[in-house]
Amino acid sequence: MYGQASTEMRALLHYWEVAYPPTLGPEDHIATELRLMAALAERSGITDAQTAAHLAECQIQLLHDRLLSWIPAFATQVQAQTNRAFYAALVVFVEQFLRGDAAYLRAQLMM
Repeated sequence: MYGQASTEMRALLHYWEVAYPPTLGPEDHIATELRLMAALAERSGITDAQTAAHLAECQIQLLHDRLLSWIPAFATQVQAQTNRAFYAALVVFVEQFLRGDAAYLRAQLMM
């Protein structure tokens, strides 16, 4: 808890000027990582094409380096250990959504 992943995420939040109240716990929580992705996506919709492309590259990097580096293993663990269909389906949805988002962003860069 509050290890290297939290330190890295704290730096990213600071760099991108995304507020994070310290009372919410570790910065490397999935909700915080998704919050940063959402902030970058929102910014890409209100800027010029060159900046939007840069933001898409940053989102791809964030997905690759952070979310998709641990979500697949987490999803496998949840599916193996839960007896609740909701959580098993939720982790599959989140993983597939993130993979789809990465593919969409890569496609946008090729346009």
